[in-house]
Amino acid sequence: MLYFLLVIYNVKICESPAFISLKKAYEFFSDNGGDRDCRFLVIDNSDQPSFCAENKESTRKSGAEYLSMNGNQGLPAAYMRGIQYALDHGAEWVLISDQDSVFDRQYLQVFFNHLCSGQEKLIYAPEVKEVKAQKRISPIVRRNRRYYINSGIAVNRKVFAKAGYDKNLFLDYVDYDFFNSCYALGIGSRIQYIPSMKVSQNFSGAGKNGLEKDLKRFQIYVRDGRYFYSKWHKRTWDMEMVIRCLHLCFMYHSFRFLGVLLKNAE
Repeated sequence: MLYFLLVIYNVKICESPAFISLKKAYEFFSDNGGDRDCRFLVIDNSDQPSFCAENKESTRKSGAEYLSMNGNQGLPAAYMRGIQYALDHGAEWVLISDQDSVFDRQYLQVFFNHLCSGQEKLIYAPEVKEVKAQKRISPIVRRNRRYYINSGIAVNRKVFAKAGYDKNLFLDYVDYDFFNSCYALGIGSRIQYIPSMKVSQNFSGAGKNGLEKDLKRFQIYVRDGRYFYSKWHKRTWDMEMVIRCLHLCFMYHSFRFLGVLLKNAE
């Protein structure tokens, strides 16, 4: 059984590109002779009651399952609750997605074809491109290791007996942390990158969103970055954090971002 895990935040599920495209991918798979038990689980991180109420009802009507996080608890917490629910309900595979991903209609067909090939892989990862630039953003290579964004990966239940998502993170570095854990546990050789499994990613919060909003977002980024680098690299910052800080300072003509970075540095 395959569970689709879709984490959403302050958006109507019926308007989520991931939900719409996954439904179409499943219909395409079924229409072409596919016969697999696939279930949809929506994990709602929304902190606005109106979204939660509407999403719960819309999910029920669509035949999907629904879990509310009762506010924004962060991505790892939502992932892990959804994963545990899926495993408790018999999932062999878990496909992870965020609300802004767009899945190619042949995604499931390609995935199940590889699943039947006898390769015995534990994680299948797609090619992910950013919608506007059409630039590949996953996988990327860092420090001689291949990393993937979480959205679009299909993970076997055996992985979660060893690895999981660290709830000390909130939003950033979550995918790097997960794959670092996989490599540390010897799972790296059983990760399969499949370029023909295609996903497009639209970062809805990217760009200029207003000083106060982007300042709050940068605070989360710095906090997560400090935790990640202290966990894996024994330091509390990295040059990419400095570059992002300088970019925001230049964009807003404000040194408040630098203040956040310095305040959170040791």
